[in-house]
Amino acid sequence: MIDDMKTRSRREREFQQREVEFLDLARRMITEGGLANFNMDRLAEATEYSKGTLYQHFGSKEDLVSALAVQSLTRRVSWFERAVRFGGSTRERIQALTVAEEIFVTLQPQHFRSELLIKVDDFASRASAERRAEIETLETRCFGLMRLVVDDAMRVGDLALPPHRTVGDVVIGLVSLHVGMFTVINSMPELLRQANVTHPLRALRDHIAVHLDGLGWRPLAHQYNHASTRQRILNEVFPEESQQAGCLD
Repeated sequence: MIDDMKTRSRREREFQQREVEFLDLARRMITEGGLANFNMDRLAEATEYSKGTLYQHFGSKEDLVSALAVQSLTRRVSWFERAVRFGGSTRERIQALTVAEEIFVTLQPQHFRSELLIKVDDFASRASAERRAEIETLETRCFGLMRLVVDDAMRVGDLALPPHRTVGDVVIGLVSLHVGMFTVINSMPELLRQANVTHPLRALRDHIAVHLDGLGWRPLAHQYNHASTRQRILNEVFPEESQQAGCLD
C-alpha cells in the first residue's frame, strides 16, 4: 500500500513537472512566433514527448492557452495580495495595485492578448470547463482584492460615494483603465504611435490619478508625493519583480 502511494505520488510529480515544461515551452514559442503561428503539432515536435502525451495534459490548443492564462493569473493574484497589504493610505494601496499591474503586464506580455481570445465564445468553448472555472475564480479574486481597498477607503472616510454610484462602479472603472491600456500596449501599439504616446504606463498613472481625484478619493493627487510612494512600493513590496521587469516608464 505504501509502495503504491509512493508510486502514485511520483507519477503525479512527474505529470506536474511535465505540464510545467509544456507551458514554459509554449509560452516561449508564442512569444517568439505569435499565437496565430502556434499549434499543438509544433509544440509536440519541439519536445521529446509524443503528441498523445501532450494531449493527456491539454485537450486542445485553446485549453493550453487557457492553462497559460491560469498560470499568469495565479501570479497576478499573488502580487495583488501583496499590494493590498502595503503600509500606506488607501489611495497609496490603489497605487500599489497599479504597480502590481504594471509589473504583471511587463513580465507577462502575452497574457492580455490571450485573454482577449479566451473571452471569445468559440475559443472558450474549446477549453476545458476546469480551466474556464479556474480563470473565473482567479479573476474574481483580483476583483475582490481591489474591492477590498475601495471598501476600506469608504470605511475610514477617504472616499464618500454619492447614492447613484456603487463600490462596483469604482472597481469596474479602475479595471477598465488598466485592462484598456494594457490591451492597447500589447495588441494595438499602432494606436500609441498615432497618438504619440511614448510612455503608456506613465499615461495610465495620470489617468488613474485624474479618475480618483474626480471621485474625491483622499488624499488628492497634489496632496502627496506619488514618486516617493511609488519607489517605496517597488522597494518594499516588489523588489525582485521590479528588477526583473527593468525600468517601468
